[in-house]
Amino acid sequence: MQQAGMNKKGNTDTIIYIVIIVIIGVFVFNMKNIYNFTSGLRNPKPSNPPTPEVEEPDTSKPQEEEEKYTIVKPIGENQMVCEYTETSDIPSQDGGNITTGSKKISVYLYNTDSKLKSINEKVAYEGIDSDYTNYIYSERKKYENIKDANLKLEGFSIETELSGTLSLTTSLVVDLEKVKLADIDFDGVNNVIILGEYDQNITDVVTQYEMKGYVCKDGGE
Repeated sequence: MQQAGMNKKGNTDTIIYIVIIVIIGVFVFNMKNIYNFTSGLRNPKPSNPPTPEVEEPDTSKPQEEEEKYTIVKPIGENQMVCEYTETSDIPSQDGGNITTGSKKISVYLYNTDSKLKSINEKVAYEGIDSDYTNYIYSERKKYENIKDANLKLEGFSIETELSGTLSLTTSLVVDLEKVKLADIDFDGVNNVIILGEYDQNITDVVTQYEMKGYVCKDGGE
């Protein structure tokens, strides 16, 4: 009799254990839903969530574009070119001279019906020795200073291009229809020779350059 009672009690315990395991399993599998439910009770969502405000772009003032430097193009149907070449020398140990570099100036005189319209001065610096480097740097700075002094002057522009430490080219353009030479600020530089006036006879302009040691001829670039 005692054996039967013990078996009945054991079966009851087993059933209880099974029920507990099932309850725990159901709880575990539904834990996410239970969490969402309880969270919803703690933080109820509004029935009509507010619409976020979108700020409209301000179109009343257009965006200012960065002012660009305008490169002037020479005008004129025909060209005369006046050239001048000089070398830079330093004394050598044997009493002679050593050439460290050269500077070639080419002035293109653009004209129509033999009347001067615009001027394009091009200078090419070519160094042979490193002693010429400092001179090239100073010449570039000279032209850049003239450029900066005339940024807002219409009809005038300067370009410089440095290649390494021994080569420099510059291009200075004057549209005489838009600007007079007297209006250009050369920043105290007196060794930039630009001659001529708008509609001046081209022969007279050539004579002015030849008097400065330039060699002039017909033709262009």
